[in-house]
Amino acid sequence: MGRWEPNTRARLETAALELFLEHGFAETTVPQIAARAELTNRTFFRHFRDKREVLFSAGDDFPERITGIIRGAPKTDDLWELVRYGVDTAARNFFPNRRDYFRLRRAIIHSDPGLRERDLGKQADLAAAIRAGFLDLGYDDQQATMAAQVSAVAMHDAIDRWIDDDSGAPLEHFVRRNLDTIQAMARAAGTSA
Repeated sequence: MGRWEPNTRARLETAALELFLEHGFAETTVPQIAARAELTNRTFFRHFRDKREVLFSAGDDFPERITGIIRGAPKTDDLWELVRYGVDTAARNFFPNRRDYFRLRRAIIHSDPGLRERDLGKQADLAAAIRAGFLDLGYDDQQATMAAQVSAVAMHDAIDRWIDDDSGAPLEHFVRRNLDTIQAMARAAGTSA
């Protein structure tokens, strides 16, 4: 067994994804994952609390990283410009060359109600972190909340469209398109009101 190789976590992730796809999430056990990765159960638990964490722990620091992007953004009075900067920066920095991984991850998550619920919780955590970043910059509660929700929806939908797209377009292309659509809808609503 290659327990001491430096790519242990990646081997566990790969083994888990393969087994989740082959047998289903609920039917896959930690001992099966460890055996497929040629590692021990103990090694698995050094990297993950449970098998769900294989799918979700990589993004544990994502909300804090997003809050950091917002706090470090160029100074502007234009909240929409700040939303664009934050979502675009996240798309460029956190998702490069991982479309296949996210495609597999989404298929596994969609196959299990408990995982779908967990994913919704992670999305809510992200929106809360974005909101906190906007509040820290001095925006009022309503502005921060709305900007966070728009950012989270734009990002989540863009990730789904990116995963389904085979053109090779980067994630930020879909993020920008979503933000353009939201902005156009808001302008249209403003002129018809």
